[in-house]
Amino acid sequence: MVVFGASGVAGNWYAGKLLGKHLKRTTLLYPIVMAMCYMLLQYAGASLLWLIGIVALWGAVHTSGLIVSQIWLTSEAPEAPEFANSLFVSFSNLGVTIGTAVGGWLIAISGTGEIVLGGILFTALALICITLSSVLRAKSKVPSGMEGKL
Repeated sequence: MVVFGASGVAGNWYAGKLLGKHLKRTTLLYPIVMAMCYMLLQYAGASLLWLIGIVALWGAVHTSGLIVSQIWLTSEAPEAPEFANSLFVSFSNLGVTIGTAVGGWLIAISGTGEIVLGGILFTALALICITLSSVLRAKSKVPSGMEGKL
C-alpha cells in the first residue's frame, strides 16, 4: 500500500504536466495505460521485485486517473466549473459503487483470479465513452465564422 500510495503522488504530478500540454491525448491514453497495468498484474508471476514495480506503476496510473477525470470534465464546462466539479465527485462515487459491486460479483462467481478481467472491461468501457464523447464534441463544434449565422 505504501508503494501504491507513494507512486500515486508521482503519478498525479506527471499527469498534471501531461494534461497541461495534451489534454485530449492524455485523457484518451489513460484507460489504455490502465489496462496495460492490469495485464501486467495478471501475468506478474511470483517475482516480488517484478510485482513491486508493477504496483508502483499501477499506483501512479490509477491515482492520476482522478486528476485526468477532473480536469477533462471541468474543461468541458468552463462556464460552470462548480457544477462540473460536483458531477466529478458524484460520478466518482458512483463509479466506486458500481466497480465494487461488479468486482464482488466477479469474485463470487469466478474467484479472485478473474478480477483483473473486470478492470480491463471497465477500462475498455471508459475508452469507448471518452472516444464517443470526443467524436460527438468535435462534430458539434460550429465552424469558425458561422457563430452568428446559426
